[in-house]
Amino acid sequence: MAGTFAALCLGAAILTASALLLTSAGPRVPARYAAVPLLVHGPGVPGEENNFAENPPWSPETTEALVRALAAVPGVAAVVPYRDPGPYVSDGEPARSGDGATRSGDGVHVIGLRTEPGADLSAVRAAAGRAVRGAGDGTARVLAGEDRAEAEPAADARTRWIGMQVLTAMALLGGFVSVFVVASTFAFRVVQRRREFGLLRVAGATPRQVRLIVYGEALAVGVVAAAAGALLGAAVAPALGRVLVTAGFEPASFDVRLTPLPVAGAVAAGIAAGLLGAWSASGRAARVRPLEA
Repeated sequence: MAGTFAALCLGAAILTASALLLTSAGPRVPARYAAVPLLVHGPGVPGEENNFAENPPWSPETTEALVRALAAVPGVAAVVPYRDPGPYVSDGEPARSGDGATRSGDGVHVIGLRTEPGADLSAVRAAAGRAVRGAGDGTARVLAGEDRAEAEPAADARTRWIGMQVLTAMALLGGFVSVFVVASTFAFRVVQRRREFGLLRVAGATPRQVRLIVYGEALAVGVVAAAAGALLGAAVAPALGRVLVTAGFEPASFDVRLTPLPVAGAVAAGIAAGLLGAWSASGRAARVRPLEA
C-alpha cells in the first residue's frame, strides 16, 4: 500500500505541476505594451506554420502615414510607435550587423494607442481599424485586451512552443508511469494475498465482490495520494517554472499562475490512474479459486 501511495502521490504531483505550467504557458501581453489599451499590429501571428518568423516592419513612409491617421481618431490621446532594437533604415535598405550579416527585422512592427479618459474602447478600436485601412494598410489589425498577446515577439512565441512540447511530454510520462507502477504494485499485492482471497471465496465471496475489494482499496489510496500529490505539485510548480526559464524552454516573462481547475483535473487523473492500474490486478484476484486457500 505504501508503494502504491508513493507512486500515485508522485504521479499526481507531476500531473499537477505539468497542468499548472501548461495552463500558464499561453501567450502573454508583453510588458512593454501593458500600458496601452490598443495595439495596431501587422498581419500574421508568429507560429509553427511560418517557422516563427517575424513579420517585416512597416516602411518609414507607411509608419508615418499610420501615425498621422491614428492620431486623428476621436478618443486617441497618444500614438506610440514601438521600434525594435537596431538601426532604423528606409524600406529596401537592410541594415548590417557588426559581423556583416544582413538584418531585416528592424523598424516598427507595433503601434500603441493611448485613449482619452472615459473613451469608449470598442468605438475607438473600430475607428482605428477604419483609419488603418484608410492609410493604405488593409492587413494590419487593431488588438485590445488579451488579444494584445498576439503582438509578442516571434522569439518568445518559439520559446513557448518548445516549452509546450516539453511540458506535454512530461505530463504524459507522469500518467504513464503512474498507471504502470500502480499496476505492478497491485499485482504484487494480489500474489501476496492469494490465500486471503481463496479464504474469501471459501466463505462465499463471488469474483465480482473480490474485484470490488481491490477497486475499493485502489480508490481509497488514490483519493488520499492524489490530494497529497496535488498539493506537492502546486508547491513545486513555481520553482519548476523558473528552471524552465533558465533552461530556455520558456521566455523570461513566464510565471506560474495557480488556478483550481488544473489542480482538480490532476486529482481526478490521479484517481483514474489508480483505478486503471488496479484493473488487471482485480481480474487476477477474482480468478483465485477457493481450493487455493
